[in-house]
Amino acid sequence: MEMVAATLRLALLAAAVALLAVTSAAQGPSPAPVKPPTPAPTKPPAVAPVTQPPAPTKPPAVAPVTPPPSVAPPVSPPASTPPSPSVSTPPSEAHAPSPPAPPPAVPPSSAPTSPPSGNGAAPMTISWIAVAGPALALLAV
Repeated sequence: MEMVAATLRLALLAAAVALLAVTSAAQGPSPAPVKPPTPAPTKPPAVAPVTQPPAPTKPPAVAPVTPPPSVAPPVSPPASTPPSPSVSTPPSEAHAPSPPAPPPAVPPSSAPTSPPSGNGAAPMTISWIAVAGPALALLAV
């Protein structure tokens, strides 16, 4: 009697393994997990070194030209109007470095996608229950 029970257990176990192999083959290979793309390391943009503008050079000394006596001397502007101040930008503001560029946005085509519907975990769970239930029941006898 023990010999018959052991043979039945072995046959049922072989049938369970065969059924598991058939159901796994029918489902096809499991999809590879979707791995989000790793962004390539980006270098910060190179900032040009700030250089001081060259100092103005003095013009060569020239002897003053005296106008001929027939030409009237130039008239200076009236004292009531103040001379207009020249507007200049300080060198620190003129060559201020630009702020760093924001990182590039991830294009929607490379965004992680949800796993494909269909061959999920449910069919495999059902096949394990279908195989393991009777096998455990026979082994418990």
